[in-house]
Amino acid sequence: MPRRRRHWSSQSPRRDRAAYFAQGVGFAVAATGVVLALFGVPFAVPIAAAAAFFAAFLNAAFDFCLGCQLYLLLVRVRVIRTA
Repeated sequence: MPRRRRHWSSQSPRRDRAAYFAQGVGFAVAATGVVLALFGVPFAVPIAAAAAFFAAFLNAAFDFCLGCQLYLLLVRVRVIRTA
C-alpha cells in the first residue's frame, strides 16, 4: 500500500522543526553580534540587529520565513537529516 504524502499544515512536525531552527538561527545571529562586540569589533551589534530585523520583517510582512527556507535547503542537500 503506497504511503500518502504529508501536506504542510500548522501541526506538521517538519514545520515545527523548521520554526525552531529559524529561532535558533536568529539567536545565533544576535549572539554572534554581541560576542563580536565584546571582542571590540565596531558595528557588530547594529549589523547583527539589522539582519535579524530584516528577517523578522520578511516574516511579518510577506509570511516568508528566511530561517525556515534555510532549514528546508539544508534538508534538501542532506546537511540536516530528518526521520
